[in-house]
Amino acid sequence: MEALEDLFGKVADGVCVSDERGRVLYANSAARRMLDVGEGESDVKLCDRLCGLLSKADSGACVQHCPLLEPAAKAETATFEGKYGPKTVYTWKESGPNREEEWKNLRVRCLRIPGMTVGGGKSERHLTLIEDASEEAERERGGEEWRRMIAHDLRSPLANIYGVLKTLEDIPAGKPLHPSEKGLLDVSIRACARMTELLDLFLELAQFDAGTVPVHPGNILIADLVGKCVEEQAVAAQVGGVEVSVAVPDGLKVLADEALLSRVLQNLLNNALKFTLQGGRVIISGAEEEGGVALRVKDTGSGIAPEHLPFLFDRAYQAKARREGKIKGNGMGLAFCREALRAMGGAIEAKSELGAGSEFIIRLPPAQAEAFVG
Repeated sequence: MEALEDLFGKVADGVCVSDERGRVLYANSAARRMLDVGEGESDVKLCDRLCGLLSKADSGACVQHCPLLEPAAKAETATFEGKYGPKTVYTWKESGPNREEEWKNLRVRCLRIPGMTVGGGKSERHLTLIEDASEEAERERGGEEWRRMIAHDLRSPLANIYGVLKTLEDIPAGKPLHPSEKGLLDVSIRACARMTELLDLFLELAQFDAGTVPVHPGNILIADLVGKCVEEQAVAAQVGGVEVSVAVPDGLKVLADEALLSRVLQNLLNNALKFTLQGGRVIISGAEEEGGVALRVKDTGSGIAPEHLPFLFDRAYQAKARREGKIKGNGMGLAFCREALRAMGGAIEAKSELGAGSEFIIRLPPAQAEAFVG
C-alpha cells in the first residue's frame, strides 16, 4: 500500500483499489475526500459507497447497471457519470440555520485487473478512477442558461419583425404607406437593431473566450475619450434629467485599445443614466494610482442588492437571476466590459449600496513612454 500511496497520494483525482467483492483495499486522499471516507475507516464497500449513491437521471443508481458485477461477466471496464450524494450542509441565514442538499458530479471508470498483486497475494482487483466534474458541470449549466436567455431575447424582436412584414405584405403594390404603417416599420427597424446588438455581443464574448479578439493598445488621452462618450450620451442624459459631470485631469493617459475602451465607457455611462432617476447625477473621474490609472463612473441611482454585487460580471449568474425575475437586463454588457478590460491588461470592480447609487472602477496600465525621434 505504501507503493500505491507514493504513486497516487497527491493526485487530484480519486484512485481506489478494491477486491472482487468491492471491499476497498486502498483509497488515496482525493478519493476519501470525495466519498467522505475517514482516514481510519475500514471494511468500506466501494460499490455501496460510490456507485450506490451515483445516479443518472434516466437510469437510476449506477451500481444497478455495472457490467463488472454480473455473474461470469467478460467486461473489463465500466464507465459512469452522474450526480453523487447528496451531502447535507447547513448554512446560517438571517432567519436561522438553513439545511441544504449538496450534490457532486462525478465521472467514474472501473477497470478489472486479474492477478494484481496486493498485500502479498494475487487475485482479481478493481482499479477505480474518480474525477470530480462538479465545477465543469456547473459552468455548462450556466452556459446553457445564458444561451437560453439569448434565444429568448432574440425571439421577441423576431416576432415584432415577422408581424410587421406580414402586415405590410397585405398592402397593394405602389400604394403609399399610411403613417401608422410607417410606425410599424420603425418598430421593425428598432427590433433589427436590437437583434444585431445582441448577436454582436454574443459573438464577441465567444471570441474573448477563445482569445481571438484583436487588441491594438496605444497611449490614449482619457479626457478626450471621456468627452466623446459624454457627448454621444448627451441626449439620453437630457431626456432622463440626469446631470453628467467629468473630473479627469487633462494630461492623464492610459495604455489601452481606444475602440474597446470607448465601448466599455459607453456601456457603463449608459447603465448609469438608465438607473438614475430624474434630478440625479453621474460623475466620471480619473486619477493615477499605484501601478496604473483608475477611472470611476459613479451615479446616484437605485443601487444594486448586495447578494448580486459579487456576480455582476458573470453572464451565467446574470442569466439565471434574470430568468428568476431578480434582475433586469441580459448581463452581456457588463460581461463584455470585464472581458474587454482583461484583454487590455486591465480590470473592473463595482461598489454599490441600495438607494445610494453605484460606482464602477476601471483599472488600466499607465501609458508607455513615447520614443523621442530627433
